[in-house]
Amino acid sequence: MTVSLCERCFPSLDAVLTALIIHAVDLLGAAVGRAEGRVSREDLAGRWRAIAVTTRRWARADPHRYAWSTAPRSPAAPRRRTRWDAAVDKAADKAVDAAVAPAVACTGGRVPTDLAVRGIMAWTHEEVRRLAGQLGIAGS
Repeated sequence: MTVSLCERCFPSLDAVLTALIIHAVDLLGAAVGRAEGRVSREDLAGRWRAIAVTTRRWARADPHRYAWSTAPRSPAAPRRRTRWDAAVDKAADKAVDAAVAPAVACTGGRVPTDLAVRGIMAWTHEEVRRLAGQLGIAGS
C-alpha cells in the first residue's frame, strides 16, 4: 500500500496503526478460536493448552503480526471487542464459576468469594507455570 493510498483511506496515522492492530488481533483470534473449538467444552485444560500452543505457534510463524497483536492500543482508538476477547471472557467466566463455588462451599461460606478467587488465582498461576514447563513452552 502506498503512502498516498494510506492517506486517502485513513484519516490519520493513529487510524492506520489501529487498523493494523485490529487486523492482527482478528487473525490471532481466528486461529485460536479454531484450535480451541476442536477441543471438548468440558476439557478446560485442553482448551487452555490449545490456546497457548496456537498462540505461540502463530507468534513464531508471524512475529511481525504478533507484535501488532500485542501492541498497546492508541488512547484515541475506539475499543473494539474481538473474537479473542469474547472467547477469553467466556472461558474465564466458566472457569471462575466452576472453581469458586465449590471452594466457597467447602468453607461453609466463611471465606468471601473475592478472597477465594484470589487464592485460586495464586494457585492457578503456579500451576500454569508448572504445566508450561512440562509442555516445554516455558521461557520461550
